[in-house]
Amino acid sequence: MGRTGRSYLRRPGAILQRFSAPQHSIFETTAEASTRAIPDEMRGAEAGAGPNGHALKSCGILASGGTTYILQQDVSSPGTCFSVQANNITLNLNGHTITYATAPGNQPRYGILAEACWDTSVAGNPCGGTADHLTVENGSITQGSAAPAYSHGIRIGQINGTNQLTVHDVTFTVSAISSIPIFTTFAGADSLIFKNTFQNNVTVIYNRHQIQGAAIKFTNSQGARNGQTIHDNTIVGGAQGGIFSASPGTQFYNNTIRQNGRYSNDFAIYEWGNNDAAFNNVISPVSGRGIQIGGGAVSVNGHGMGSNGAVAHDNKITVIELPQNCDYSPGGTGCNACEPAGAFGIQFDDNPSNGQAYNNTVTAKAEQCDAQALRLTDTGPGNSSHDNTYIASRIGSGTGKAVGLGFAVLPNHFSSTHDTFIGDTATVWVDWLGAAGGFTCLQCTLGKGSNPASNYVTFSFFNGGHPAAGLHFVDTTFTGGAAKDSTDMQAIGPNRLSAEYFIDWTYTLTVQNTLARPVAGASVTIRDARGEPAFTGTTDANGRVSAVLNELHMHNTSSAVIRQVNTPHTISVTAAGCTGAPAPYPVKVTQTITQTVQLQCKLDEKVPSK
Repeated sequence: MGRTGRSYLRRPGAILQRFSAPQHSIFETTAEASTRAIPDEMRGAEAGAGPNGHALKSCGILASGGTTYILQQDVSSPGTCFSVQANNITLNLNGHTITYATAPGNQPRYGILAEACWDTSVAGNPCGGTADHLTVENGSITQGSAAPAYSHGIRIGQINGTNQLTVHDVTFTVSAISSIPIFTTFAGADSLIFKNTFQNNVTVIYNRHQIQGAAIKFTNSQGARNGQTIHDNTIVGGAQGGIFSASPGTQFYNNTIRQNGRYSNDFAIYEWGNNDAAFNNVISPVSGRGIQIGGGAVSVNGHGMGSNGAVAHDNKITVIELPQNCDYSPGGTGCNACEPAGAFGIQFDDNPSNGQAYNNTVTAKAEQCDAQALRLTDTGPGNSSHDNTYIASRIGSGTGKAVGLGFAVLPNHFSSTHDTFIGDTATVWVDWLGAAGGFTCLQCTLGKGSNPASNYVTFSFFNGGHPAAGLHFVDTTFTGGAAKDSTDMQAIGPNRLSAEYFIDWTYTLTVQNTLARPVAGASVTIRDARGEPAFTGTTDANGRVSAVLNELHMHNTSSAVIRQVNTPHTISVTAAGCTGAPAPYPVKVTQTITQTVQLQCKLDEKVPSK
């Protein structure tokens, strides 16, 4: 894995690539459907028509467009149960259960299938036709114990125009290797998935780079029409994650997700599409991560580029990673290792741009494995976080690191405003890969947790691979024992590169005349304790200027860690037509400061009494 805590398949060039093995690509191409032989168990599904639709008493092909099919009893099939081959079909399970793949075999079998015949991954299954506006509702889809790998509950894809899938009030149960309850590829735009229950008993997947361990997976390209709406679902279990969408405009909300990840990158929600929004979800995995704003792994906006404008807000997220990761275990089979870098509450990764996280409550728990409440890795321009609470807590005397804010790479500037970061091991931690793009935390709270490690520091630096530069903390509140100069920074050496952070404060000055009226256009010059220019500007119409001034610059050299204090500052004020300006005066900037000075100006005339 090329980067701590993250790795996905990157395929240079266009995403229209086809693999011979089933389900080996997140994106797959479409083609015209053809006809394939129909297995005997798929014949004769219709048992007669009723006043409200066609009654079904067995599995089969649904090919009458515009029809509502109503299941009359529980049904089962040794292979695929239903194949949908026409538009505007509703399959009302009517409280009954579909059980599919009850007989062993080598090819995947499905509960409900709508697929082009050219797709070799569905060989041996009925195929062809279209399936626009398919609705599945009111019942259960259960995978048989003999099901082969990749035997999805609902499998839609590779047919032009197969969109507007609706699935609601359905209970899914799957357990076979790399099986996904609902999976679509190049199909399913503008779909609606709601009020379903997913009992995902899958514990083994073949390719974690392809997110084969999700419960709901939409892989439409960014050229699709509207995205998906996925809400009020309950997901329990799953070898990797919860809900994946690379479709633009997907809405994930009011879902309850409790995955049990055994493979890396095990997020409850993958926001990989442009303008996706995840909100009001409750995420509390047995083992796993929270929300990832990403998309560069599948190049949704060009080679290596992630989503644009994805938002995560008002979610309640509690995460932990257990030492049960399979792909980092010895030999890849032990399933007894921690995932590198541990649990992440929210992560920005794989070059998303203009993404936001706000009003989320995040708790990341560290016991045997590490935990980071907010993790910033590969980020494009314009990403931000505001008004969130990020807490990383150790459980007991656990050895895992509990970090409120973690960095690794950070090639572009990231802004944080009014966020709270609490950590038991470190409040701010820079990983091996550094943080070179810059970071500004404005009016944030940095705190030491309630179960601190013996070696707790507020600012921790482990960057031996890349520099950490331009980390600014402006108007910060320190709580619980966190402190502005609490750091384990080391001198530059073989295992430590250059690092720095700044403690800054906002200084606001109002210039008035003797009648307390604002003096606009007054010149203000500020120099730091070393005599270096820190600010030059003129007052606005309200007689005011505001400057961010540096109190402390912690940085390292090849021989030492330097605690550079740059205050007190010297303030100089002049204004045309005014006299009586104070001589340059010192101000010790160790907190947010607001001051007022008065000048004697020519226009300072008392208003005559009447």
